[in-house]
Amino acid sequence: MEKQNMSGKPTICIRMKNHAEIVVELYPQSAPNAVNSILELIDQKGFEELAIQRIAPDFVLQPWFDEVHMDQRYQYVMEKEICPEFSFTRYTVGMAGNEEIASCGCIFFVMGDGCEERLNGKFTGAGKVISGFDELERIMHVKTREVVCDMEGVVVREPVIPEVIQEITYELNGYERKKVVKRLEVFA
Repeated sequence: MEKQNMSGKPTICIRMKNHAEIVVELYPQSAPNAVNSILELIDQKGFEELAIQRIAPDFVLQPWFDEVHMDQRYQYVMEKEICPEFSFTRYTVGMAGNEEIASCGCIFFVMGDGCEERLNGKFTGAGKVISGFDELERIMHVKTREVVCDMEGVVVREPVIPEVIQEITYELNGYERKKVVKRLEVFA
């Protein structure tokens, strides 16, 4: 009989169109609102058919919604959740946003190398990849083209051939979900 995981840390399984899987352990003790937001969007199928459109070499890999066509229910921000015990390292998962006050409720990123100082204490840390490292590395090194980016000192690229998330599923592992606390303004 398989032993059930009751760690209280939910896991998400990102299934790519190529059938590869990336598993992330979420950290509700560090960022409960961010974790609840991710789980809510999975329930709403918000990540299905979503392309990874931002690859900043040695920085982050990020699925991205086209804001023009993005469903209104995903356009919200949340207060940042900065946990002193959480430290960004390679393969940690954080919430996109501006480093001043807010986190985007629907966009996460996976950290690459060498940007700990840029992220620690400024962005919400939500979890860490626990399997699927080969797939992440493959995506980080696909053929890309440069895209316009308004972040100083950051080069952002997108895959020439789209890398698409087929679906994301989750296991709660004993975690009890709570309502997401959203701010009224949309993320811009």
